[in-house]
Amino acid sequence: MIDNKGGVVYDANGVEIKPKKNNYTPPILFLVLLVLTFVFIAGYDFGKPDKPPSFSGVSGIVPPSGGEIIYTTAPQTDWKEQQEAQERERKQREKLWNNRPYLSEPEDAPPSSIKVGPYTYRVYYTTAEALLTQNALALTQLDSHRIYLNPKRDLRTDLMHELFHCAKDVGTSNGHLIGQYDGEENLIEETAPMVTAILRDNPKLVTWLTAEPRK
Repeated sequence: MIDNKGGVVYDANGVEIKPKKNNYTPPILFLVLLVLTFVFIAGYDFGKPDKPPSFSGVSGIVPPSGGEIIYTTAPQTDWKEQQEAQERERKQREKLWNNRPYLSEPEDAPPSSIKVGPYTYRVYYTTAEALLTQNALALTQLDSHRIYLNPKRDLRTDLMHELFHCAKDVGTSNGHLIGQYDGEENLIEETAPMVTAILRDNPKLVTWLTAEPRK
């Protein structure tokens, strides 16, 4: 029965029936703990050292500016093998270049030394195969002030190309209006004074450049 005033429940003998305490743990709490434990185990590496990822069976792994990685489906070796192959190729190219042949000066040759600002560049000749180890058809070593040409190509065009590299290098180091303009205008602003100086300081070069090429 129920006491309408106090809401107390009594048995048939008039003794108050006290509700039993509920010691039962709701199952939802157990499930939450189980899920959290699983997430922790799955996401934690337990102190394993970082190592490059292996992308077996994919290629074209290109990290764009946004930082994400794009995968294509062409077959490819894993990351470590790819790096080792690139290193072997680099060493092979370096070895071939260090053992490059020096060819004799061709008949219709430019002056062997060219003044570029405060520096004197020397002109050398080597084979197309040697230049290709540097991914080049002609090459300028700015640190050692050397220009390498292939005598079987158009020497006038190739030499002027390389002298523009020299002019930009020296012009930039001399601080010719760097950054005042953008793109093409800035490049011309930096190099034009040094190109003019090269032509002025090397009259024999100008004579050779403007002469009819010998066949």
